[in-house]
Amino acid sequence: MNKYEVYQFFDLTIRYACRRVGAPEFGIVDHEELLQGMAKTNREVYSLLAAFLDAYQAWFELTNEIITQGRGGNLNPAEFQKLQALNNRRDETRKRLSEMIKTLPEG
Repeated sequence: MNKYEVYQFFDLTIRYACRRVGAPEFGIVDHEELLQGMAKTNREVYSLLAAFLDAYQAWFELTNEIITQGRGGNLNPAEFQKLQALNNRRDETRKRLSEMIKTLPEG
């Protein structure tokens, strides 16, 4: 996955969450504007979404660094532990966000 694909993933995630909470989502709008609209509409979903985006970004940056340096299978124990912690954080925040969104009415 490259930076552009991560940006697209974030865009789809943010816009989907906006639709589910009834926050304004339309046209070419900066992510910060979308997130501000979501924060005003549903603070709880906004917080979970922000946590997920932060966790995913941290995981992606470390993963991308490892791949760029060609160290895919050559991590020391501390690096592996850090990567595993980022994987877990990413997955847990995604799960919490998904569970929250499932409780919202279809919009």
